[in-house]
Amino acid sequence: MAVATSYNVSPVGPGQTYTTLATWWAAESGGANVAAQAECYGGGNLGAVDLTGALYTGTTNYRTRIYPASGQRHDMTESGGGAYISVTDQVAITIQEPYTDIVGIRIQVDSDTVASRAIFVGNCSPILIDGINVEVTGLATVTSFIYAEASGGGRSITIRNVLLYGNNAATRANGIVTFVYGTGTMTTVVQNCAVSQLSSHVDSVGVRFNAANGRTNTVTSTNNAVTGTGGDDYRKTEASGGTVNVTQTYSLSEDATASTWGGAGNVDNATPADVWENVATDLHLKIGSDGIVAGTNLSGQFTTDAGGNSRPTYGAWDIGAIVFGGGYDVWHGADSVAAALAAASGAPDGSVGAGTGTIDMVGLSLNDGRNHFFLVRARSAAGVTETNTDRVVKVRISGGSLVGAEPNRISFASARAAAAGKIELDVLYVADGQLGTATGIQVAEIDAAGDPAWGSLVETITISGTTRKENYELADTWTHGQTVRLALRAVTAGGVAGPEIRLDPVVADTTGPDHVNWLGLTQVAES
Repeated sequence: MAVATSYNVSPVGPGQTYTTLATWWAAESGGANVAAQAECYGGGNLGAVDLTGALYTGTTNYRTRIYPASGQRHDMTESGGGAYISVTDQVAITIQEPYTDIVGIRIQVDSDTVASRAIFVGNCSPILIDGINVEVTGLATVTSFIYAEASGGGRSITIRNVLLYGNNAATRANGIVTFVYGTGTMTTVVQNCAVSQLSSHVDSVGVRFNAANGRTNTVTSTNNAVTGTGGDDYRKTEASGGTVNVTQTYSLSEDATASTWGGAGNVDNATPADVWENVATDLHLKIGSDGIVAGTNLSGQFTTDAGGNSRPTYGAWDIGAIVFGGGYDVWHGADSVAAALAAASGAPDGSVGAGTGTIDMVGLSLNDGRNHFFLVRARSAAGVTETNTDRVVKVRISGGSLVGAEPNRISFASARAAAAGKIELDVLYVADGQLGTATGIQVAEIDAAGDPAWGSLVETITISGTTRKENYELADTWTHGQTVRLALRAVTAGGVAGPEIRLDPVVADTTGPDHVNWLGLTQVAES
């Protein structure tokens, strides 16, 4: 049985064991009981490596592995730093050893005269490629950047969180290709990959699944996003009796190929400029992107993105290789949608990062038994917010004592002019089992700006009991012909007010007699 031993590989870093991946592999692949692992550092080109001819036999627990040291992973943008390999007219990483993982390395590929590849996998299994950032700096000849083939036996490969930045050249190219032929079978899993501006050639394909010679390639493709391929964003090719069985779900394409094979949640005809922060240099999802929370949760299989950032344990995931890097701002808008939107002119009451989280909004007046409105607006990693992402959520607070239980809404109210410039009110209030029972009804005039003057009340009508039908004459008087606009609201003994009700305007009358109220009538037969 092999054991796993890691060695530092750094062109310039302190404490390095090797300066290139080739020298690491030459020295460490010959041990019969050691699974060679390279912890890589930035600062210079790590160089190409051919993972072939190891004397040890890997297992599920002891795997050949190339990965970045802590703090040495790329930043997920084109030319994004970190530990990297740069090649021209050759293959950066050749894998012909089973049980191999390539994680978090940036690879620059310049294909001038000979087909170059970021990674070539030759008839070995199982293979994991995770978090690779491929930058195409030159494309003068036909190539496929991540290419895996199976020609004998049962082979499997998982490709996830891959970023592929093309350069939109006119030469035909493929982004990710898996191909089974000969006597082999293949199981392909592609998850949360992102491809942009691969090539403008009409036969370029972003993600391609091939089978020939009567062999079968069984494919599961989930949460991927591909744009800017010139040809098809996704394609399968079956030759000489080969069969490709594709299950593709929750994937995005600029063309209509995301949903070619059916499957749930696929997004066709996306606009690249609306998907990515920058189609050429930054495949973070843009605010309002069709990829945000449009994927399915795969946390049972993996939990990070291309940059090693955590993906949510619960809820929907983002499509593509990078978790949406911004967050969400929240405003409390009291008792209406309009109030929530208006509140956004000021600082948010709380904020949360992308994914799932808890917002602690201290100091808000949240009443039991009342509907509260909250505006949620997306914010990019750069701090940019856009109103086209607005969502207003209505929440009813109940079951506790926050500010205090709010009384029920006044069921009915009307006003009419009475003698001597007075105004009479008819009011019906029913507690109806609400958490808070009103002890009074506040009356306020509505000012010229249309706001009730709750700070300077006309009067407070006392309520006794839980139900009150009230005919009440206000103590104040108004001048003849004056138009009076009143608002009413119930209030508890603790001073918690309920929703207001506004009455129709009343014209004061100082000349007429007193009104007769609550007059009982008896029906009289016609004679």
